[in-house]
Amino acid sequence: MPQLHRLLLVLLLAFQMINASYFTEIDRLHKDLMTGYNKDILPQWNKSQPVDVSIVFHLLNLNGIDSVKGVIAIAGYFIFQWIDVNMQWTPANYTSIENIVIPLEKVWKPPVINANSVMEYKFFGAAGTFVRVNHTGLVTWTPGINLEFSCNMDTTKYPFDTQMCELEVMIWGYSSEELTFTTSRTDVDISFYQFNNEWELMYTSAVAINTSNLSPLVQIETHFERRSLYYVMNLIFPVMLLALLNLFVFLLPQDSGERVGFSVTLLLANVMFLTIAENMLPATAIPRMSAICIALLLNLCYSGLIVITVIISGNIYHKPDEQVISNWIVKFVQIGKLFRSNHKQVSSEMIIPHVEKDFDGEKYENRKENNLHKVNWQQVARMVDRIALISYITLFIFGCSGVFIDCSRR
Repeated sequence: MPQLHRLLLVLLLAFQMINASYFTEIDRLHKDLMTGYNKDILPQWNKSQPVDVSIVFHLLNLNGIDSVKGVIAIAGYFIFQWIDVNMQWTPANYTSIENIVIPLEKVWKPPVINANSVMEYKFFGAAGTFVRVNHTGLVTWTPGINLEFSCNMDTTKYPFDTQMCELEVMIWGYSSEELTFTTSRTDVDISFYQFNNEWELMYTSAVAINTSNLSPLVQIETHFERRSLYYVMNLIFPVMLLALLNLFVFLLPQDSGERVGFSVTLLLANVMFLTIAENMLPATAIPRMSAICIALLLNLCYSGLIVITVIISGNIYHKPDEQVISNWIVKFVQIGKLFRSNHKQVSSEMIIPHVEKDFDGEKYENRKENNLHKVNWQQVARMVDRIALISYITLFIFGCSGVFIDCSRR
């Protein structure tokens, strides 16, 4: 047992001596690198060769998209890498130390800003952070940041819209002759991207732009598609249902006295629903109002026209029989009755082709002719209802088709 204790003591002392030696070498390397180092000078030996800064953006999550203000908020971090010629050493001279961590404030770093930020311009990099330096002079800097930048929103196809937002990262104070941006990959790293309930990330890209006498720039594009199921169930479906219910007012009997009340109730329901849906709709008209906003407005006008038609039809239905009906109205109703009579006759002959009539052909034709020429205000009102029903069904079909085509068009 005493021998085992001595062995453990020797190992512990050896381990402490190694740690002390490693700390001494790190301290010496740090002092050697910082001696004569000026963080305000661009780290390049040859003026004709610009410092190349590699950039990769890692998107972590989408904080929100404001369609009205045209602002998108995201969170992520960048990986910047460049060669600092003043940060090179030979590992064999420092007990094979190949990497070292240095406070950000002590080394040169590219002054990077978000060029299209909606907030006050601030350089990337928080105080108290570090950079990792390799013995080859490769410096790796990974600043994390929350970004809010402007985005040209297009809500024409809302709620089936896709928003393309462009983040512009620029080096401030240097031209492309001194510094250049390169992208090691043509897209954004989304390995740690968090799921968003409202928007789905569809596509990303990253392009470096280095133009002479201008600051180097990287354009990072993100394409987000809105998840539309919530809006379909809570916005589009109720709108279509209200529009469809409006048509059934023409199937109610005139004598029931509920036609005007039914149509006015649906009109008020449309107005109330439009007020409720106001908070869900994008309050912007650039480049154009969204298709669903136009559909809601047209549905309101559609419901109002139905109310007017029902009132006119009811007024016609209750006119006294003594009031003379214009000849053109009589002829129009007669044409409609003749068409319906012929249609019914053809249908009956197809269904029961061998049934004999209860009266001779001459009496039948006379009765048929008298019915066709006899027109009253009730028949005029029914004809108005039929025409209105067909017209509004056509408008409903064309309106729904137009909204669908407008939203699905690329």
